[in-house]
Amino acid sequence: MNSEIVEYVIQEVNCIRRTVQEETVNIEALAVDMMAAGAVRTSSVLTQSFMGQGPAAVQLAGGGMEYWSIRIMSMPLNCPFEVEKGIAHPVMSQRDSSELYITVPWVPPPTMRLMLGVWIRPIHEAKKAWLIAYDDKKDGYQLPIGNIYEDCALCLGGYDSFGPDTFGVLQKTINQFLKSKWNSDLYSRDDRARRLFSFAPRDAGFEQIQHPKWTECCQKRSSQSINQFFGPL
Repeated sequence: MNSEIVEYVIQEVNCIRRTVQEETVNIEALAVDMMAAGAVRTSSVLTQSFMGQGPAAVQLAGGGMEYWSIRIMSMPLNCPFEVEKGIAHPVMSQRDSSELYITVPWVPPPTMRLMLGVWIRPIHEAKKAWLIAYDDKKDGYQLPIGNIYEDCALCLGGYDSFGPDTFGVLQKTINQFLKSKWNSDLYSRDDRARRLFSFAPRDAGFEQIQHPKWTECCQKRSSQSINQFFGPL
């Protein structure tokens, strides 16, 4: 909600008109933006492999906040699938659907750097997580799949986001991300997911079909905060 307050300050020799604008903001988004303005870049890549995924790096911000970037080398699609004209596609079903969920691993295209971003508070809690696909120009994109908000923030459902230390928190968050079911809560029903996540059924399972222009299947969602705290590795 936006509002405007007009004040008149009467002085001895003149009168001052003062206009104050008030706007209701999301407190978490505001905190991210405020800390982004004062972020301190203190480290680069810390490890070349983390929990079976790719390299990880951290940015340290004011107040002991940590912003971790972990490159996702393989992402399980936990959802129902349908086969049409010999090609299998994921189906984003309603929560608690009776449809059969299966898990199919999906590997990002060679030109995509898929990053899991995790905001960890000093009390060893994962406050928020993002899933961002970066192209070779370091622009960020939102994957066309459920459970992802327009700012690339992840809806991971309810889980114990606290840990004994930073790495304990990261392990819990990554495990929650990898085992989460992908449903239609935040899904935009178009053909982008069908084009990006395509598989050819084989006797031994599913063979992934790479899309040569993956950015055409995703929505560009770069922002100053995300670009400052997270990035491709």
